[in-house]
Amino acid sequence: MRRTKPLIGIPADRRLMGLHPFHCVGEKYIEAVARAADAIPVLIPSLDPLVAIEELLERVDGVLLTGSASNVEPHRYAGPASDSGTLHDSHRDALTLPLIPLAVVASGRDQAILLEVGLQRSLGDLSPAVTILLSYTLLGERTGRLGVLGIVFALLALPLFDYRADGEPSGYGLWFAFAVAILVAWGVQAYFIKLANASMDAASIFFYMTVSGLLLVPVALGMTDFSQPINYAIDGPGLAAAIQVLNSIGALTLVFAFRYGKAIIVSPLINAGAPLLTAILAMILASVIPGPIKLAGIGLALLAALLLALQPEDTTVATDAGASARGIGDPSA
Repeated sequence: MRRTKPLIGIPADRRLMGLHPFHCVGEKYIEAVARAADAIPVLIPSLDPLVAIEELLERVDGVLLTGSASNVEPHRYAGPASDSGTLHDSHRDALTLPLIPLAVVASGRDQAILLEVGLQRSLGDLSPAVTILLSYTLLGERTGRLGVLGIVFALLALPLFDYRADGEPSGYGLWFAFAVAILVAWGVQAYFIKLANASMDAASIFFYMTVSGLLLVPVALGMTDFSQPINYAIDGPGLAAAIQVLNSIGALTLVFAFRYGKAIIVSPLINAGAPLLTAILAMILASVIPGPIKLAGIGLALLAALLLALQPEDTTVATDAGASARGIGDPSA
């Protein structure tokens, strides 16, 4: 008999019911596959390594990674220990994590972000390399030995803050292209902030940054899925407002930092300093102890900040010379 409907595999949770373990899947996910997708749901028991992933993928047409009450075990992403009472399902993790990035709804701490987004963040964190390259070649910026060492240590520290111990994702698809685009966009943005400071004052740059952000509000609304629950309570908009106030203050001071400092120094310093400050606050306020990889990143970031701070400023600013050579003009004119 010829099969007409696709087979969709759904990994099961492993739960103890009394003295015996059971493998189960929420009915809403089974119905979603059967009704909405018009496919045949196939429940996959969490019996790694008895269930061979490679053979499984040859038998089904797709896989749906569902939501679960359990959270991914912290050791799988080099995270801090879970709070007491947190539910984990090691059998489910062993089955589902190798299946990423096939299909995702959500699961605990969002299994999808453990691998792919970790690499996306790491790529985005390397955007100062683009800024440094542009500023070095087009603006003629230079620094001394301490500055060079500080830049190198900062670039080395950045990926460590988002390192995942589970390895790299199994495929480089459209998400990788977007991650590279973010890397280039952030790097070029910092270069243009420095370049713009040669032709207008910092307040004008910040004004145009604000206007461009407001113009993108309709795009953000269009991308919002209003069918999903949205927190309209005070802690929702309130925390979002607080975040944006801090973001605005950071953007304004960023413009001034690029105005009075060299882009090859400012860019790696702020990109390494931000996750460093987050890690320190987490250790102080939340008693979160990072893993050895993140501790190495903290150490490198601290060393980078020290070297960049000790590097003396040149009496002649190469950026101004480069700007004048290009006919950009004096910012004070």
